[in-house]
Amino acid sequence: VQEPLAQTGLGPACRPHRLAPGARRRGAGIDAGGQRMAFDLVQKELGQFHRVDGALADGAAKLCRRHVGPGFRHHTLHLRATLAARRRMDNPARGAIFSVMEHDADILIVGGGLNGPALGLALAQGGLRVVVIDARPAPDRAEAGFDGRAYALAIASKNLLSAVGVWPALQGKVQPMLKVKASDGRPGQAPAPFFLTFDAADLEEGPVGFMVEDRHLYAACLTAMQAQPGLTLMSGETVISQEVTPQSVAVTLASGRVLRGRVLLACDGRASGVAARAGIKRQGWGYGQTALVTAVRHERDHEGTAHQYFMPAGPLAILPLPGGHHSSIVWSETDAAAAAIQALDDTGYLAALRPRFGDFLGEISLAGARFTYPLNLTLAESFVRPRVALVGDAAHGVHPIAGQGLN
Repeated sequence: VQEPLAQTGLGPACRPHRLAPGARRRGAGIDAGGQRMAFDLVQKELGQFHRVDGALADGAAKLCRRHVGPGFRHHTLHLRATLAARRRMDNPARGAIFSVMEHDADILIVGGGLNGPALGLALAQGGLRVVVIDARPAPDRAEAGFDGRAYALAIASKNLLSAVGVWPALQGKVQPMLKVKASDGRPGQAPAPFFLTFDAADLEEGPVGFMVEDRHLYAACLTAMQAQPGLTLMSGETVISQEVTPQSVAVTLASGRVLRGRVLLACDGRASGVAARAGIKRQGWGYGQTALVTAVRHERDHEGTAHQYFMPAGPLAILPLPGGHHSSIVWSETDAAAAAIQALDDTGYLAALRPRFGDFLGEISLAGARFTYPLNLTLAESFVRPRVALVGDAAHGVHPIAGQGLN
């Protein structure tokens, strides 16, 4: 705290005090020196100014990061005190504990799917030190061949990926959705004559959404993470335990290494190990449906149009991929029917798909691997615990019908 020069006609009690330049530059401490502060009617002691303990070694750095609020009120002064002589009212060992506590990162993120990398990039660009722990080897995902798995991204998600530097690397690998058509239907019958259409021409922001293959989106995230200062990606590592203390949170990896951070973020999916170890319970139920996911090649150009057919057993989504002649299929059936269809060979699989798909895009053939995903609702009873927070599917998983999962 720096005392200003005396002003003619004013006693020391009328001179306002301010932080010295060293403290504003995040100095190691507040050097009160021999300065004495006279003040009265102080609403908050300087030592506990806006939750900052000025007697701690890093009090000045914390103080300059805090909103100073109303500051001192200048009235007739009766109380005089010296900051350096302030009597400690807390544990005198706290300063020493905090000064030697080392963190490997400010934020530890468990899960390297897509939420983890996107969040890690945003936090690192905000000035925090981040470690992203991914159980899967990075090259395996980034260098994977075409398998048909893709994401329908809303405009807000595209804007986020642009802000963290991922979107530019996807140029030429993204299919804009120019229209979305939704209608009722039954297998082997034409769609209902009435349908709902969303047209990009009606939007000021641009396309209705964007289709991006998983392999391309992850590769772009990986490139951005590798180039981002303050972010470390640990691939092929699994967290086996975690411990929260008043000062930090620590995770132990299967390799035996222990990492410490200030906050642990769970981006590890619906069966989140971080959430389970934090004692967070889940509620939910199955929808009695399984999603069959694959990709098809079709004779006619899709012209950037996505289709959603609502059939008795569940919806069928036909989502356009780059190039005009490939689409991603998300086909929901009852659990029993989906298991039977998945067990068929490719010829039988196509025979089951054709009456549902229709012939509006001409002849179709399988162009990717075949996957199944049980559909269920899962909701964590709490999204936070001390020093732990859940993100994405670790917090809540919903039916993919409205595209509100990753988005």
